[in-house]
Amino acid sequence: AEAIGYKTFMVKSISICFGCLVSTILGGLYAMWVGYANPESVLGIPIMLDVLLMEIVGGMGTLYGGLAGAAFLEFAHAFLPDLQNFAKSLFPGAHLLHTALERWLLIFGMVFILVVFFFPKGIIGSVQDIMARRKTIRSLRKLVTWKSDNLKLISRSTRYLRMPRQISKPWKGRRNFWIVWFAQNYL
Repeated sequence: AEAIGYKTFMVKSISICFGCLVSTILGGLYAMWVGYANPESVLGIPIMLDVLLMEIVGGMGTLYGGLAGAAFLEFAHAFLPDLQNFAKSLFPGAHLLHTALERWLLIFGMVFILVVFFFPKGIIGSVQDIMARRKTIRSLRKLVTWKSDNLKLISRSTRYLRMPRQISKPWKGRRNFWIVWFAQNYL
C-alpha cells in the first residue's frame, strides 16, 4: 500500500484508536451493567476461552466468522443443557443416556472437535472455500463442454464421450491433457 502512495502509518493509527474507542465504550457499559469490574469478571479464563472458541469455530480471518462462531456457541450453551430433559421425555428408561447427557460440556467439546476437524478454516472460511471451488469447477465444466463439442464435430465419433459434460477417456496428444485429467478426476 505504501508503494502506491497510501500513508499506512496513519491508517494503522486510526484503526487502533477506533478499536480502543469501541472497547472503552463497551467496557464502560459492561461495568455499569454489572455494577463492578474486577479482573476475573472481565479477563477470566472462561470468557477468554469463549471468545477464542467463537473465533476458531466461525473462521479466523473472516469478517463474519466471529458472528457465526458466537451464534454457534450461544446456541450450544442454550441447547445442550436442555438436551438431558429432552432425552428424559423421549427415552424415559435409558439411564446411560441420561448420565452421558449430564456431562453436556463433554458433548460440547466433542462437537467442537468435529467442527474443527470438518471445517478447518472455520464455518465461514470453509463455506467461502467451497463457493470458490464450485465457481472454478463451473468454469472448467463450461470449458470441457466446449472442448468436447468441438471434439464431436472433428472426430464424428462419440465412443469416447459418455455425456456432453463428462469425458470417459482422454484425447490423444498432450494439448488438452490437464483439462481432461481434471474433468475425469474432479467433475
